[in-house]
Amino acid sequence: MREMSSRERVLAALNHQETDRIPIAMVCGGINPPAMQALDKYLRMNRRIDAQTYINSFLDVAEVWVTGDFDQELDMWGVARKEVSYGVGSYSEIVHYPLRDKITLQEIRQYAFPWVKDMQVDLRVGEIKHLRKNSEQAIVLANANLFETSWYMRGFEKAFEDMLLQPDLIHFIMDRVTTFFTDYFYEILKDNYGKDLCFEGGMCVQKVLPFGTIEEVRDECRTLISILGRNGGYLCGPSHFIQAGTPAENIAAYFDEAMGFYPFR
Repeated sequence: MREMSSRERVLAALNHQETDRIPIAMVCGGINPPAMQALDKYLRMNRRIDAQTYINSFLDVAEVWVTGDFDQELDMWGVARKEVSYGVGSYSEIVHYPLRDKITLQEIRQYAFPWVKDMQVDLRVGEIKHLRKNSEQAIVLANANLFETSWYMRGFEKAFEDMLLQPDLIHFIMDRVTTFFTDYFYEILKDNYGKDLCFEGGMCVQKVLPFGTIEEVRDECRTLISILGRNGGYLCGPSHFIQAGTPAENIAAYFDEAMGFYPFR
């Protein structure tokens, strides 16, 4: 078998096809500084190569972090971190969980969660385009983690306590995080890869359609069409089966809006 490029190797593996070797990745991972220094010393002494050059020779995946650098002092979710030494190095540890002391659902609802419209999505898109042009590596959008992002705000133990004692609190937090990342990927994919991709579905059948007001249903429909329908490539529909108990007036409002709303004429 011929030698594959990193991107070819990863795509083949994802398609369950044979590759020239196993793809190698360190997504949301890596080698901490002391271990990297030791590896560098070993490689220079025994192979006359530095550690970074060695790693670059086989690493098949480049990662672009969705929300920017992980070690920033205060991130977009309001989570504060600081560097805590373990002697020969340090870890970025959370020192402030912004939702830990919230007691009621109303308090959490009032929290200033981030919105995609407030983000500099173009920065991540620029990283992706740079990597595609200058590297043969496959690209992964990393750190869009539903559970981790939620407990970073709530606290690890508190998040698990909520699951047992106050599930409506952690469910609301996770729902807001999910909505954020869903909207984020809609923006990146449609704006930058719309000519290569098509989308079908999208209407939420777990929350908006069964539990939203008629106007909320119509608004969600308009949002999906406005984002995904621009320049074609979108088939409007529910994300899964519309479940029993979904109000008939919401179902009708959804399809009525889908048939009547088309802002691209």
